[in-house]
Amino acid sequence: MTKAFTPSNLPLVERTVGRILARQADRFADKNFIETTSGDCISYRDMHLRSNQFAQGAAAFGIEYQEPVLVMLPDTIDYVTVWCGLAKRGAIEVPINLAYRKNILKRLCNDSTAKRIIIDCQYVERLEEIADDLEHLDCVILYAEDQKLDSYGTLPPKLAQTYQVAGFEDLFSDISTDFEPAPQFSDLVGIMYTSGTTGASKGVSTTPLAFILLRRWCS
Repeated sequence: MTKAFTPSNLPLVERTVGRILARQADRFADKNFIETTSGDCISYRDMHLRSNQFAQGAAAFGIEYQEPVLVMLPDTIDYVTVWCGLAKRGAIEVPINLAYRKNILKRLCNDSTAKRIIIDCQYVERLEEIADDLEHLDCVILYAEDQKLDSYGTLPPKLAQTYQVAGFEDLFSDISTDFEPAPQFSDLVGIMYTSGTTGASKGVSTTPLAFILLRRWCS
């Protein structure tokens, strides 16, 4: 996303995920934004438009400004779409380590205070194991990397009886214009939980500006 320019030279108001991606979509258009090892790819323009559709759809679905949203997905183009789309909507992505289960998964879910989770179908059994102890969650949004999979048929009984259930495509709108009001550079875009090697895992709040400064420091 930051190819061929230095984002730290941009005015502060321009240092957001949405504005940087829009800038790069104008500049690189049909060039590949992502190409996976399996050969899947998406252009800068298409990622910009699809993440706009996600931002518009997420807002229509009821995801609020600065609301934390749990995300437990494999590494796919769709995951990047979710990250960009949540940032454009002004929501906060809370990624979950795919190795987490039971107590460490329960603690992360509860500590984040998130009401919704976007989760791949292959991990829903882990939610079922802790369903009775989840304090805030009330909506499970199912993703199936294999689009032929009937994701609604895979939800375990406790989750099916307790939570609102939706499909991943329910988060997308037909509207592909930029979401307004646009988030600010100082808004949170993520809460990243530490590994917890010296104690309980802790959530680290992150802004777009922090990502840019980290990139500058690493380079």
